[in-house]
Amino acid sequence: MATSQDFVNWVCSDAIDFNFLKYVLLAEHKTFLRFASGTTHQTIYFPEVKAFHVCLPPKDEQRAITHILGALDDKIELNRRMNETLEEMARALFKSWFVDFDPVRAKAEGGNPQVPAEVATLFPSTFQDSQGESIPNRWRYSSLGEEVSRFGGSIQTGPFGSQLHASDYVDSGVPVIMPQDLARRRVTTEKIARTSEANVERLSRHRVQPSDIIYSRRGNVELHALIGKREAGWLCGTGCLLVRLGTKFPSPLFASFALDRPECRAWIVQHAVGATMPNLNTGILNRVPLLMPDDAILVAFEGFLRPLAQRIVANEDQIAVLSSLRDALLPKLISGEWRVKAAEKMAEAVA
Repeated sequence: MATSQDFVNWVCSDAIDFNFLKYVLLAEHKTFLRFASGTTHQTIYFPEVKAFHVCLPPKDEQRAITHILGALDDKIELNRRMNETLEEMARALFKSWFVDFDPVRAKAEGGNPQVPAEVATLFPSTFQDSQGESIPNRWRYSSLGEEVSRFGGSIQTGPFGSQLHASDYVDSGVPVIMPQDLARRRVTTEKIARTSEANVERLSRHRVQPSDIIYSRRGNVELHALIGKREAGWLCGTGCLLVRLGTKFPSPLFASFALDRPECRAWIVQHAVGATMPNLNTGILNRVPLLMPDDAILVAFEGFLRPLAQRIVANEDQIAVLSSLRDALLPKLISGEWRVKAAEKMAEAVA
């Protein structure tokens, strides 16, 4: 009978590179799961592991394979870290201008706001009392519904289940944005559903446009995603609400960051309806409170952050391409179906 020591001896033998073993396990994880037993917690025992056969190329080729796959993983991780940094920079600017009121405080104290001179002139130099709080002069409390209406937008419910059935989803077609696809104020595509162009045309009023905001209608109702150019023409799916800010809204990025503030998220959760599962509706979203500065300040904010947002999207697109390439190369390199030289050329072309 195989023992844990047998497995350790195999892993630590000179015949296999440890990093190559990692990619073998990633490539064959579905095969390994076929040997698993148990209903609550699946377990693979050492006899099954011992009996599992892998294609083991020479050590130098193992290292070459891990170099290719590892380089792709490193680039993916680098892009992710870069996006985290860019997001932190954007959040810091939002907090400075619209939460801490740093430019206003600096002017009120006779100091120099840490912004370009033409932007500094847009900020007031005094505060006013409003709803028991001290806010910059000329700023006002409003609501999402009021601002959407002011710029000709709307808030609507996505298609109901009776309009889009399970049988309407296909392997390839137009992406349909569901609550599961909302994360970090953006749309993720790892598990995104798709439907035919004919269904999208039938439900054309639910097609999303850049600067739209999609909310989860039930469950994690505080989640939203700001729609960009990549998602233009996709479908707002069932279980979602669509906020159309209006084409002339000064700063969709401001709206997204404002709606993502902890206080705003808590307000939405508190006002959601439903005993067992929180639910949103258009009425609740219309009443979401917002502190609004002058439109000119919003235009300036959008100008500062738009390049950062575009860079984040570009990095995410590259992450998707690199991940797809890695996932395609992984089983073919491990199995020996593709040789290292051909894979290197593909990786170099993408990276």
